[in-house]
Amino acid sequence: MRRLPLLASLTCALLGNGCMIRHYATLETAGSEYELIALNSTASGLLPGICGFFVGRVTEKEGVIQLHSHKEKYRANEFEIVDADGRVLDSEKLDDSYVVMDRKHRRLKICINLPEGKFDLNGRRSYHEDSYR
Repeated sequence: MRRLPLLASLTCALLGNGCMIRHYATLETAGSEYELIALNSTASGLLPGICGFFVGRVTEKEGVIQLHSHKEKYRANEFEIVDADGRVLDSEKLDDSYVVMDRKHRRLKICINLPEGKFDLNGRRSYHEDSYR
């Protein structure tokens, strides 16, 4: 009986460490008018499923940022954010918010200040490009 809790905790520890989550962005250029940044997260490894655990990969869309021009730094009135539920965030509420793109090193910095609190997608990400010209 003493081995059962030890075995159970060891099994949970091993299963819990079998998953890797990665956040990434894709820059989509659609002509010369605007660019879209698709923000995604991918979980891969040993994942919980309906009938137990399975080995696989799941990708989830976190949101989209539509940039209204091509430049390095964007202020709140120069982009729109569509969250994962399809809602567009009001740009008038995004005081002191910005998006910075380092095109040379393909890095993206998102700093969105919402009145109701922290924006979940803030931070630095690398991106790759998809062109639809």
